[in-house]
Amino acid sequence: MPAPEEESELEQTRMSLGDHLEELRSRLVKGLLAVAVAFAVGWFFQEQIQSVVLAPLNRALEGLRAAHLAEAQDYVTENPDDWGRYFDSADPTTRELLRDIDTRPMATGVAEGVFFTIRIVFYFALFLGAPMLLWQMWQFVAAGLYKKERKVVVGYFPYSVGLFLTGVAFGYFVLVPFAMQYLIGFVDIEMVRPEIKLSEYFTMLFALSLAIGGVFQLPLIMVVCVRMGVLEPATFSKWRGYFVLGAFIFSAMLTPPDPFTQLMMAVPTILLYEIGIIASRFVKKRSNETSLEVEPA
Repeated sequence: MPAPEEESELEQTRMSLGDHLEELRSRLVKGLLAVAVAFAVGWFFQEQIQSVVLAPLNRALEGLRAAHLAEAQDYVTENPDDWGRYFDSADPTTRELLRDIDTRPMATGVAEGVFFTIRIVFYFALFLGAPMLLWQMWQFVAAGLYKKERKVVVGYFPYSVGLFLTGVAFGYFVLVPFAMQYLIGFVDIEMVRPEIKLSEYFTMLFALSLAIGGVFQLPLIMVVCVRMGVLEPATFSKWRGYFVLGAFIFSAMLTPPDPFTQLMMAVPTILLYEIGIIASRFVKKRSNETSLEVEPA
């Protein structure tokens, strides 16, 4: 039950439907204006953004190329007379691979490069303009919340953003490069030449990074459930076996159909669940201690 002073505070912020719509329109315009400015900045630095977006693919293909080169050198060391199987010259200082791996992605259409640039700059603008947009939306929503509710949201929001960005970084630096290197290298490049389509690569990068960013919210969701009294830490421990099975099913739905990528998604998910159990136990213990302190003698 909200305190009388909170009811009074909320009553002072109440507006008519027309005022609410005008307030929403005004804040949306301000937030979208920030996104538009970020888009203009991103368009000016589109080459640098392209380099950042393509970096995981380059790392995957460079790793695959290095493995192929090492394999070729080992073969020629054991079979020096058969250097022509892999190299175009017998000279060890100048020979190059006959079937080298091109680290550049492939644009299959006339406009695919343009659409790719627009997409990555747009997502860059959303990322850069998101703080302003979220702040405007928060100002609109916060007017309808009690002071205690606003305090809870403000307290947990930084952790949510931090966990999401950590998950996206894990997807960008670890999940996507290793998954792509495994998938591309699954077939011998002596038989199949890898040519990565630009749009398909970006879809995979965006989907996996966004998915793992959402997965990293798991400990926070568990803590909030315990804090609100919806679930107990013991319940999470009891559900551990079901969750492990669900994590593999969930990973299979979000990742390409190969066991390596599914493991790279499922294992962090399970570890995050264990972290959530530990954190929820700590929160429950702190909550019980606080309740004992305020309980009258």
